Amino acid sequence: MQQIQSDINRNYLVGKRLRMAREVCGKTIKEVAKQVGVSAQALSMYELGRYTVSSEMFRKLNFIYKMPYEYYMKQLPTDTGFGQVYFRSFSTATATKEGLKKFAPIGCKRNGK
Repeated sequence: MQQIQSDINRNYLVGKRLRMAREVCGKTIKEVAKQVGVSAQALSMYELGRYTVSSEMFRKLNFIYKMPYEYYMKQLPTDTGFGQVYFRSFSTATATKEGLKKFAPIGCKRNGK
């Protein structure tokens, strides 16, 4: 039972990081799915942690995102120390996606830019 929970947590963590990497690169789920040869629905399932990402699929995705492998295994922050925290929608947040793109890896191709 503990192994199953561990696998679920790892799938969730890797999926969240895959989504974050895709968004930093400025790519849509449809664009990436076409590049790696899967449906947009399958890629969404990887990002949601509902499908386990095979090593081959992981290599294909990381070839596009150009992130260090350690990035995908780094724990997501869970406790801010500030009690309950509320977040605004990304589209209405002060920081914009354009602002975050400056942190994208140098090799990350952002929609031809």
